Amino acid sequence: YKRQEYGDAVSLIIILIGTAIASGGGIGGGVVIISTLVLVGGFTARDAIPLSSAMMTCSSIVNWIQFGQKKHPRANRPLIYYDLAFLIQAPALGGTVIGVTLNTLFPNWLVLTLLIISLAASAIFCTIKGVNLYKHESRQNRTKGNELESNIDNDDNLLELSTYSSSINDSVEADTQDLLLTQLTKEESKTPWNKLFLQSLLLVVITVSFLLKGSNNGPSVINVRLCSWSYWLIYAGVFPVVLLFLVIYCFYLFRLNRKRVECNYTYVEGDLRWTSKTIVIVSLASVLSGLMASLLGVGGAIILSPLMLQLGVPADVSAATASFMILFMSLSSTIQFGVYNRIVWDYAIAVGITGAIASFLGQKILDWLIAKYNRKSYIIFAAVVIILAGLILLPLNGISNLIHQLKSGNSLAFNNICAVSYTHLTLPTKRI
Repeated sequence: YKRQEYGDAVSLIIILIGTAIASGGGIGGGVVIISTLVLVGGFTARDAIPLSSAMMTCSSIVNWIQFGQKKHPRANRPLIYYDLAFLIQAPALGGTVIGVTLNTLFPNWLVLTLLIISLAASAIFCTIKGVNLYKHESRQNRTKGNELESNIDNDDNLLELSTYSSSINDSVEADTQDLLLTQLTKEESKTPWNKLFLQSLLLVVITVSFLLKGSNNGPSVINVRLCSWSYWLIYAGVFPVVLLFLVIYCFYLFRLNRKRVECNYTYVEGDLRWTSKTIVIVSLASVLSGLMASLLGVGGAIILSPLMLQLGVPADVSAATASFMILFMSLSSTIQFGVYNRIVWDYAIAVGITGAIASFLGQKILDWLIAKYNRKSYIIFAAVVIILAGLILLPLNGISNLIHQLKSGNSLAFNNICAVSYTHLTLPTKRI
């Protein structure tokens, strides 16, 4: 009993530190939380994942509240890049549907291999970006420049960043341009609650579809048999809904881009021109990010943060936007785990409070460091620390599970997605 208490205390301390660092980097820190709960806290992976999801939901709410109060460093609008977040969110959620199925199908050794490759690639990419930004900041600090982030490695960006002015449509009168520009500026200065409602509606649709069809790890709430025709009907029905939301938002972005051109809108660094090329590339990359995140069992931000950095989004905007998107994904997962009675609620409350406190402190400490040393590269380095920790901890946990499987004589072949892996829904218990 005492050993279990010590494990709980050490786990909460590690989670506090890890989540504080992760919140600064704009990622959830699930890779550290799950590994800590398994290796130190004595939980099974099956019970640790729902706890991690519940904790990230609490920490994401705190992060959203904090980031939501901050303004963009170069424009009078929120720090969170809502337009990019909403464009990413729909295809990413669609990708998670496929990723969950592949996660059930793939053997553990294959998932572990893909996980190591993905984390290593993310760590290398973010380290390079962070070092380049750090060197740039050093030059700026030596020359006492006012600009902290000019074009850094923009030659290899996936998309061309916006220039600082767009062409003026000669057929539009100056007063009309000014009126339209004022309207656009006023709209983007506010939190887009109407778009948030649409994203929440999509989240509800995805979550309800999971609950209706069930899965290998939990039964359908309406008793749909696994892999029956009704199961696949519900499964396939998600994608037209995702596509509908994506098309609606694409039309909005096309219209927004046209208005910006008409009123000679002034773009700031990191803004994307919502052209067909931009939207297609971002959408396809988002599908892949959502798929990989759910397939590998890691937070989507570990995949999405490098993507936004590659698009040329500034580090602080990227971190705020990724934190915002984590809220939707983690909340959906937590609801599903709660319905399936998969959450150890007393521990969930403990890690949830710990995560909320850690996120608050992590943001305050990082804000102080950035203000003191004039370096936003610390945001990227915070993400790198968590990714590297996951690169060490998750393989250790995975290798331990593989060894256990081999000793138990379990097959390492591909799994049957139609095989039920649950027996009944009872409250999970902590391993002693």
